[in-house]
Amino acid sequence: MFEGVDLTDERFEDVDLSEERFVRCTGSNVVFAHCDLSDVPFESCDFIGPAFLSVDVASTTWKNCRLMNARFVELSGFDFEFLSCVLMYADLRDLNFRKRTLVEIDFSEADLRGADFRECIFERCKMKNADIRGAQFEGADLRGADIGPFNDMKSLAALKGATISTRQSHAVANALGISVVDS
Repeated sequence: MFEGVDLTDERFEDVDLSEERFVRCTGSNVVFAHCDLSDVPFESCDFIGPAFLSVDVASTTWKNCRLMNARFVELSGFDFEFLSCVLMYADLRDLNFRKRTLVEIDFSEADLRGADFRECIFERCKMKNADIRGAQFEGADLRGADIGPFNDMKSLAALKGATISTRQSHAVANALGISVVDS
């Protein structure tokens, strides 16, 4: 178990860390590459610039973690979970979140291009200025998310098939230059 450890500039490469625990760990630029992180809980960790590269994350959980500017590339395994995490500026391109309930996740400024959010439920999440071009949201319930402003039509197109609230629909209309008035 890694508890309260500063992992700044540590590299975990080609190692089996399955069933380890990372609790209240900190640091910047920690790298997990070609590792088995199956069943690993990350709890209350605070990392800046961590990289998860070609790792197995089957049943891995990140709970109450701050993962600023994190990179998640070529993950394998199912049932990984983020709960009450800050993923601001994270590279989450092409990740599969399909059919998950996402609770208290801050995706602000994150790169979510190509991510699969189909049939997800968002509860108290933030997506301000996230790049969602090419992401899939069909059947997603975004009413519990702060979806923030939209700067281009490609971002709006990604929301096709999603459910949003009346309040959110007003923001979308405003982004398109449409005035919404009650008659």
